[in-house]
Amino acid sequence: MKYKFGAIGFGNMGGAIIRGALSAGLFSKDEVAVFDKLEEAREKCEKDGISVLSSSLELFESCETALFAVKPQGMEALLSELSDAKKPYPCVISIVAGYPSEKIRARLPGVHVVRVMPNTPLLLGCGATALCACEGATDAELEAAKALFEPLGETACLTEDKMNAVIAVNGSSPAFVYYYIEALARWGEENGLSYGDCLRLCAKTFEGAAKMVLEGKTPVPELIRRVCSPGGTTLAAMEVLEREKAGETLARAADACTKRAEELAKM
Repeated sequence: MKYKFGAIGFGNMGGAIIRGALSAGLFSKDEVAVFDKLEEAREKCEKDGISVLSSSLELFESCETALFAVKPQGMEALLSELSDAKKPYPCVISIVAGYPSEKIRARLPGVHVVRVMPNTPLLLGCGATALCACEGATDAELEAAKALFEPLGETACLTEDKMNAVIAVNGSSPAFVYYYIEALARWGEENGLSYGDCLRLCAKTFEGAAKMVLEGKTPVPELIRRVCSPGGTTLAAMEVLEREKAGETLARAADACTKRAEELAKM
């Protein structure tokens, strides 16, 4: 095999993963190749000095490790094309949300798969990525996949039966955060504040609060308590959130996320 690493799909995620691996020195540019159906994506690769191959099949047969970075709806067509691939197969790292390794292994018998659920803050090097070694994959293959994502943020290793549930925790949850930031900024604007100022202040507050959680020195309930002075403003706000069962609403949203992942897995 000519290349150590290849990606089928060079969109935002695929591109960020490759750039992160190159920046971390995991591969050199001449050890990496890409295939993407979109001309714009191919042009980006060539501009970055990354080899562009002529098809998914060529890439799959030319790499030691192949990243699947396509939409779930594109997996059947991709696997149909790869069904003619010659062995030995590369190790597959799949970031396709909700797509079980069983379906990949059924079409490519004997292939080793590491499933990965990253999130969009990975584009800034501060993402959160869950990984699992699927049936047949080795510890060494899991560690190699983990090394790809460690330069781009936090990582956690799970079992495959948890990969749908974790989508709500890290894959989709940036949207939940954006929702709250936008809602607070709009409330500020409606109450005479600058939308732009509110957006920046709220986003920075979320960033700082997250850093305090990641420090791990103080349990989250205690962090909440420290902001809630008895009889104070924050406590009044928290009482509304509790009364309106905001936590239960978020749990229902997470349930819906997981249910949709399970539906996609059956398609």
